[in-house]
Amino acid sequence: MTQQRIKKAYLFTMFILIIVSLVVNVINMPYKEMINMIILAIFALDSFYSLWKTENRKNYLRHHFLDFIAIIPFHHGFRLVKFFPIIMQSIQITSLGQRYFLPVFFKLRETGTGKLFNIFLIIFIFLPLPLLWMEPNISNYEDLIWWEMQTVTTVGYGDIVIQTGLGRLIGGILMVLGVGIISAFTSSLTRAISHSKKSPYQKTDDIIEELLQEKSFSQEDLEVIEAWLELEKKTAKIE
Repeated sequence: MTQQRIKKAYLFTMFILIIVSLVVNVINMPYKEMINMIILAIFALDSFYSLWKTENRKNYLRHHFLDFIAIIPFHHGFRLVKFFPIIMQSIQITSLGQRYFLPVFFKLRETGTGKLFNIFLIIFIFLPLPLLWMEPNISNYEDLIWWEMQTVTTVGYGDIVIQTGLGRLIGGILMVLGVGIISAFTSSLTRAISHSKKSPYQKTDDIIEELLQEKSFSQEDLEVIEAWLELEKKTAKIE
């Protein structure tokens, strides 16, 4: 496994841990604090490892001080910080999101999936808001988010039942969009992984194919470029 593939796997793992942490807090599931402590411990190990391996630790701390504030637990036993849970959660989301989520987002943006994700996120947040006042089984925003997550992932536990026509319409829209965005995300991830697996031979063939389709080159230019790339392919070293 190459260094690049290891880095991608690492970023996506951290990204998934952030999502798990957010979901655990939203649905208020059992052992929430224990799960959060385990995830924070993983982030703490990663932050201290990054600090340990860097040469200029003072400069690293100056640019990543929020990372170390974000890994401070604010649950039982931390009375001073316990009075500021909202502030601490905001710092955690900002810091961890900047460090782990943004690289994944920028990678997806290269394939155009990032724009789709942005649109979906806006729809996910604002479209179902009327249901807070119209649906008798949805009494708060936590219930609304939980119902949306069930709908988007097509799980449908059935603990929150929608009764109005508008609610069913919004649920149908979210379901279709959810299936689409998950498919697009999976496709982008698969393309990114398959691209990283290509050998120099395969990448050179791709370049040759793209150049042959470019109409601004003359036939003579293409022959020279193809000959040079073929020579490079023969001398390329496979990692």
